[in-house]
Parts: sequence; structure tokens; C-alpha cells
Amino acid sequence: MATHYKRIEARKTMLAGLIIASVASLAACSGSGSVHSSSGGLAVGPSGSGSGGDGTSGGSGSGGGSGASGGGTGSGSGTGSGSGGTGTGGSGSGSGTGGTAGGGTGSGSGSGGTGLPAPSNAIGSIATGVGGVVSGVGGTVGSVGSQLPGGNNPVTQGLGGVISNTGAAVGALGSGITSGVGQIGNTTNPVGTTVQSISGVVNNTGQAVNSLGQTVTAVGSFQGSPIQPITSAVGGVVSSVGNAVSAASPPIDHALSTGVVNTVTQTASNVLTPVATVGQGNNGNLVATTGQVAGAATSGAGNIVSSVGGQLASGGSSLPGAAPVTQLVGNAVQGTGNAVTTLGNGVTAGIGQSGSISNPVGVTAAGATNSVTGLGQTVVGVGQALSGTAAPGPVAGLAPAVGGVVTAAGNAVAAVGGSGTSSVNGSLQPVTQAASNLVNGVATGLTGTSGAGGLLGTTPSGNSSSGNSGSSSSGGLLKGLLGGGRGH
Repeated sequence: MATHYKRIEARKTMLAGLIIASVASLAACSGSGSVHSSSGGLAVGPSGSGSGGDGTSGGSGSGGGSGASGGGTGSGSGTGSGSGGTGTGGSGSGSGTGGTAGGGTGSGSGSGGTGLPAPSNAIGSIATGVGGVVSGVGGTVGSVGSQLPGGNNPVTQGLGGVISNTGAAVGALGSGITSGVGQIGNTTNPVGTTVQSISGVVNNTGQAVNSLGQTVTAVGSFQGSPIQPITSAVGGVVSSVGNAVSAASPPIDHALSTGVVNTVTQTASNVLTPVATVGQGNNGNLVATTGQVAGAATSGAGNIVSSVGGQLASGGSSLPGAAPVTQLVGNAVQGTGNAVTTLGNGVTAGIGQSGSISNPVGVTAAGATNSVTGLGQTVVGVGQALSGTAAPGPVAGLAPAVGGVVTAAGNAVAAVGGSGTSSVNGSLQPVTQAASNLVNGVATGLTGTSGAGGLLGTTPSGNSSSGNSGSSSSGGLLKGLLGGGRGH
């Protein structure tokens, strides 16, 4: 029993010694904890190293640890502002940036710009609709070009350029229709605006061809490609053609907006506008509308002829010895065109104003006689030019003789025109006034308007007769024919 007890005590003593030794060993070591911080909080983790201590134990200790990362949150706010651009129905947007480690928010506002006015007639509305459809097709085609699959490799980019530029060309035509013929009645030369949009079509078409050339070049541009020389050469040629087409756009734009082309488009606009706006400015007066259309067509034809004559007259300067001939012919053509323009202006200012002026027939007749005078003066100019021409050899005296005859003929024609104008403004005035009363009566629907009498004129009592009487001081047809304002 005693022996067993002693064994237990020895074991306790040994265990206590081991505990004391362990405590002493730990006390000899030093360690430090590491602190890790984050933006959102603190986390403590043991880390460090111990150094050996002096003592009989000679022991050294080390410890290692890693700190836990702390999760943090940040907040920030930002403001931004933006302004909208110009354009139909435009709106603005803005953006802002937030503070550090925070997301920003932005807001903005803008006002829309002004666009085209609404079409003022049926033709304008139809043209606007057509232009919108064409522009829509162009936009759809263009969007396809920007969404081609295959990444951003050169071939895909080239094909995308072909499609996008083709869409832009179609869109340019649609915009030209909308802003041109779609604005008939709102602009002076709607046909010219539409025609001028062709330059934009040409420019975008050239860019599409250029993109096609770049695509051909890219097809063979890979390492070790046996066709690279061929595709590079062909693609370069195609791109050059496209660039040349685009380069032609500015000259085309200038040509379409000046010279003979501009005269033609302006004439077309002058003819179409009265037709499109019938029932607006002249209250559905078909007689006046017909006169305006006829006058505009006649004046326009004269302007075209005059423009051609002017170019002929000045074109001979580049040809040695041709100047006298081209100037003579050009002046003759130009003078003839001016005479035709005078006739058309008379129709527009006369019959074209039926129902609004007292004597539209007289104004038209005066325009015609003035046109004859102008034509005679043109013939006189030709004769004088011939008289001053120095013909060679045996016909040296022929040109002055011919010139004298032509000059005399021109003077005779001019005299007829001058006499006619005097008669229209004098002895023929009652006749033209009577005819005008009839025309005005028809033009105003047999009701008469201010400034022009109706078909029957004013009754003796001053009351209207069955709705067909005029209200103007010029009287109706019967008053014009009878030459009096009193009833019989």
C-alpha cells in the first residue's frame, strides 16, 4: 500500500514539474499580435515572431499567424448636369461622379431644338411620309452594319462599313425628300433642296465603296496568305474609286445649287407650288391657280433659255476666234429667253391674280406686248452685231448689209410691241376691263370680291342680284360693257 502511494506521489511530482517547465518556456518567448484594418472595420489576428531568450533553457520560440481581412463599406454621392442638343424633340442628359469608394448619381435636363415646320399641304404631307419611309429604311440598314457578328476583325469592320454607309446614302435621300418637296409651300425651291441631296448620296456611296475595298484587302491579310498581293491590289483600286466618288460630292453639290440646274429646279418649284397650295392663298380660285402655273412654267422656260444663252455668250472666251460667234448667238438666245420670261410674268401677274385685281386681262395683255418689244430689241441687237462684223475676202461688205436688214426688222417688231402696250393701256382698256370682269366673275365663283366686280355688277339699288353680283367699284360684266354704273 505504501509503495503504491509513493508511485502516485511521484507521478504527481513529475506532472507538476512538466507543467512548471512548460510555463517557463512560454514565459521566455515574446510575440505580438497584428492588427488589420479595412475601410469598414477592424479585425485582429495573431501574427508575429519570437526571439530566443537568455537563460539556462536556451530555448527559442516562434509563432505565425495571418490576419483576417475585414469587410468594409463605403458611400458617396455626386451630382451632375447636362444640357440637351438641338434637334427635333431633343432632350438633355447629365452624369456625375461620386466620392471615394462610392457610386455617384447624376441628373440633367435639356430643351429640344426646332425642326422642320409641319407640311402645309397634301403634296408636302405625302412627300414627308415618303421621305420618312426612305430614311427609316436607311436607318435600319445602317444598324445592321453596326451589329455584324464576328468581333472587330478587319473583314467584319469592312463589311459593316459597306452596309452602314449604304444605309447612310439611303437616309440622305430620305432627308432630302422630307426637307425638300415635303416643305413645298414653306420654302422657295423645294425641288432644288431635294435634288441637292444627291450630293450627300454620292458622298456616302463613295464611302461604302471605300469600305468594300478595305474588306477585299482584309480578306487576304493574314500571315502566310498566298492571295495577299492580289487582294491588296484589288482592294486598293476599289478604295481609290470610292474615295474619288466621295471627292466628287462637293462639286456636284455646287453644280446642283447654281447655274442651269438651279434654274430648272426653281422653275419646277414655281410650277408645283401653286398646284400644291391651291385652295390656300387664293381660296380655291382655280382660274388664278391655272394662271400662276402657266405663268410660272412660261417664265421658267424663259429663264432656262436665258441661262443657256448667257453661258453660250461667255463660253467662247476659251476657244480662239470663237468669241464673236458665241457671243452673238448667246446674246440672241438670252434675249429670246428674256422675252419669254416677260410673257410668263405677265400671265402670273394678270390671270394669276384673277379675283384679286381689277383688270387681270389687261395686265396679261401688257405683258405680252412688252414681250414682243423685248423680242424686237433682241433682233436689233443681232443686226447691230452683224453690222460690226468684219467679214473676210469677197464677202467683206455682206455682213453690214445683212446687219442693216436685220436691225430694221427688229425695230419694226419692237414698234409693234410698243404700240400694242400703248393700246392696252389706252384705247383697249375698256375691252380688257370688260373681259376682266367676266374672268373675275368666273374666278370668284360668280360672287365677286373686293377689287373686282362680279358677273352682273352692282344693281341700281345697291342690293345684290341672286347672289351673282359683284361688290367692287369696278362693276360687273354688264357695267363694263355698257360703260355706266346706273341701271337701265
